[in-house]
Amino acid sequence: MRPAVDQRGLAHGALTAGVLFAVYLFCSPVPAWAQESLCSENPLWSGLASYGIALATDTTEMNRRTRDRYGIRPVPASEVERVVDEGACEKASRAYGNHVGSEGPLQPVIVIRVGTRYIVLDPEFRIPTSEFLPHLILDQDFQVVAVFAA
Repeated sequence: MRPAVDQRGLAHGALTAGVLFAVYLFCSPVPAWAQESLCSENPLWSGLASYGIALATDTTEMNRRTRDRYGIRPVPASEVERVVDEGACEKASRAYGNHVGSEGPLQPVIVIRVGTRYIVLDPEFRIPTSEFLPHLILDQDFQVVAVFAA
């Protein structure tokens, strides 16, 4: 004789496992070794774009000072965008790797254009003994203007 099985519990467990797998599959970053492009597909790009929009459009004193420090002029939200041009991502990746002292191959980076400046992040790079990620502000020639950690 078989033991009684709660079918609702099994169905709920299967549904939960399926949802968790889907979240992992669609939201986890693509490892650098599995990605050919230097324009990262990491979902952190949307948060970085939101930061760029707030920085470019917010009129608070704090954001004005930050814009001035980074050399970013106020621009409409339409002038803040994710960069997916391979050439631009390669230049940004090279600048990022040079700045952090990376000796390996170029890594995929998130690049957000804010007017004539770029906010660049390698989502896989970690500062040893730190929870923060270095972000670079680059000018139109991909030269480092400022660095911040977040």
